[in-house]
Amino acid sequence: MPPFEDVESFSATSRSRFLARAGAALGGAGLLGAATAGSASAAVPPTEYAVGVFGALGNGLADDAGAIQAAIDAAKNAGGGVVLFHGGIFSISRPLKIYSRVILRGAGTGATFIKKRGTASFAAIESDGFAALTGTESNGGIHSWALEGLSIDGSRADGARGPGIQVYGYGYSIRDVAVFECAGHGIWSEWSAEGVPAARLDAFVSDVIVHDCSAGGILWQGPHDSKWVNVTVFRCVPAGVTSGAVTAGVEIKRESPGLRAVNCHVWGHHKYAWIVGSQGVGLIGCFGEAAEVAQVLINGNMCDIVGGEYFGIWSGNDSVAFEIGTPERACAATYINSLVHVCNRGALHFVNDAGIGRYELFVWQTVGDVITSSPLPATEPHPSNRLDIVFSGGAKPGRFGPLKPFHFPGDVSTRGAVRVGGDFVAGRSTSRLGFFGAEPQPRGAEWTVAAGPMKRALAPGAPLADVRAVLATLIGDLQRFGLLAGGPAAAGSPPASPPADQQADLLPSPAPVSPAPAPLATPQPQAAARMQSRPTSSGRVDRGPLVRSMRRVLRDQRPPKTP
Repeated sequence: MPPFEDVESFSATSRSRFLARAGAALGGAGLLGAATAGSASAAVPPTEYAVGVFGALGNGLADDAGAIQAAIDAAKNAGGGVVLFHGGIFSISRPLKIYSRVILRGAGTGATFIKKRGTASFAAIESDGFAALTGTESNGGIHSWALEGLSIDGSRADGARGPGIQVYGYGYSIRDVAVFECAGHGIWSEWSAEGVPAARLDAFVSDVIVHDCSAGGILWQGPHDSKWVNVTVFRCVPAGVTSGAVTAGVEIKRESPGLRAVNCHVWGHHKYAWIVGSQGVGLIGCFGEAAEVAQVLINGNMCDIVGGEYFGIWSGNDSVAFEIGTPERACAATYINSLVHVCNRGALHFVNDAGIGRYELFVWQTVGDVITSSPLPATEPHPSNRLDIVFSGGAKPGRFGPLKPFHFPGDVSTRGAVRVGGDFVAGRSTSRLGFFGAEPQPRGAEWTVAAGPMKRALAPGAPLADVRAVLATLIGDLQRFGLLAGGPAAAGSPPASPPADQQADLLPSPAPVSPAPAPLATPQPQAAARMQSRPTSSGRVDRGPLVRSMRRVLRDQRPPKTP
């Protein structure tokens, strides 16, 4: 391509930029300096360097690596600048090395392509000193650089190997960039140092697409406190793999605390859509879809997931939405407030949980348990967690240890929607707890209180049958005294038995009711008179004496406190 063929493609081309390009095209003899010798402008280097001026053709055939690197080096030697790409396919046979304060800017992801060629293994774009710095936790690396408006084609179908972008550095931005068809990761970012450098620390990644990369989409090992907005990753598995994937769409490692991702979407048959392996990571309004094992593996403390949706549509929906902890590492203080669809191995799967988590989920799940845990010892949810879960679709609540706030929908509860709140424990310590110690049962015609011997005392460690008997006695008393549906007793008439159409279990019990002590003695006439309802001046029934009498009856039946 002639050296000035693309000059008109750049708007507002100044006289100084034109002279700078002409000087480079004529052998770099410093035409700009010669033409303006002695003038003040001679000391001001150009800030933009067009790769076409340095000989890059962008025709998809010629090897443009040398010309592009010459433009990058010119910007670096001038203390920084913008390297401009016109539209085209820029074929490269070796990595493009980037430096601090250098920006690579294309004409858009659909116009400018950097395409690897050959079968050698290299990154299309690599930071200066990457090989020496990776894995060292050094505070070195490049900073204040950027990639904008271009696509990187890894050419894995043509035998090229290696990642797309590979950098060790901080304080940079990647905006409006696509990376695809790489035999390695799409993006590998690393900066493992602690502390805050003099320059800007965090990286900013926005409007980025990574897809069809064999080793995974994005491997993020720093810098910490980075921000992602509108990032999409999909199908990052080896070419031809349709099941049994071992890669993650996004893996956030321990060197990345404080990362925030907003409106990001990971989909495809990865092993995990997201691996969150650092503390304080947040996913806000993000999505995880179709991963085979779990949509999100959380392996760091104090992580939060707010909004978004996580759903499994892979291999019969047999996946988990959120997996908490790994066998090697426990997680604490996880906060999740999100939607979960058809992850039929569980909306929450606890592997190694250290507690103080809060889980607010809206779950549609057709089979299986909503809450599951690993077969490893001591992997039930920690008692310090709080659950606020609404679920429907046919699944069971599952194994959630000590009961916390939990919502059961109408199609699995006994009468309408039932909410169980607080730290309610019933039955033996080995019971798998549901509503009053039993698994929720399918909706029946109606429920009332079963007929049986009255029981008002409950010893510590009493079996579940005794709990049911006490509950049945209490409801029967409330019905007899007119405080519960079943009809108030007529004033002055003896207490009536519960109606026959209200004599069914509150929750069906597989075990017979345990023998109970003899019924209480009939109250003395004076006590019976005190327990009658009295009309007030307004005509309304005053049940205050009745309630006080009930309280006295129940208090008298409490077992003595053990010293």
